[in-house]
Amino acid sequence: MYALNYRPCSPAVKSCPAEPVCILNVTRARMTQLPNLLLLAPGIKEPVLRLPATENGRARLAEHTLRRVALEPDWARQREEWAGLTTHAR
Repeated sequence: MYALNYRPCSPAVKSCPAEPVCILNVTRARMTQLPNLLLLAPGIKEPVLRLPATENGRARLAEHTLRRVALEPDWARQREEWAGLTTHAR
């Protein structure tokens, strides 16, 4: 999908570090947050990808809440935190 909308940040620059930011139309801060989601336990990643779209401009589960779970190094604790979050989000 993004490949179809590809356009460099600047026609004068063939490649720049900020190019993914331009392509995806997100902030640099958001681009640094995305890799942290790779730290999530395997059983959490799929449900995160299946979260419903935001309603009225507000997500049911905030990114900073999910980031807190991802930064927990113990996957068992991540699963406990995730279970608590999904129970409250319903």
